[in-house]
Amino acid sequence: MSSLEMVALEGGRRLGLPAVLDLLAAESLREVIRESLVLGGRLDIDASQVERMSTPCIQVLMAAGRALKEGGITFSIDRPSDAFINGFYDLGLGSELADWTMTQ
Repeated sequence: MSSLEMVALEGGRRLGLPAVLDLLAAESLREVIRESLVLGGRLDIDASQVERMSTPCIQVLMAAGRALKEGGITFSIDRPSDAFINGFYDLGLGSELADWTMTQ
């Protein structure tokens, strides 16, 4: 998976994250999540392929998590990779990540 992949699901969407979430990916990630806010329904984020994640992408995901919650949109992180999880813990944001629904 080399880019963000959004797939429609019954009642929402699934967002597949690429292996590399760097500075260049942050803007696209923000736009895709913004679209989910407008459309409503649940958002499942597949984080299984993430091998490297930059701070800007973590910031986008944190802001998105708060906005989705405020917008009443259910979201979950599906199969988060170790790199995805460690990205949050490396920045001292493990408690924020722990508040999200995660599925294995």
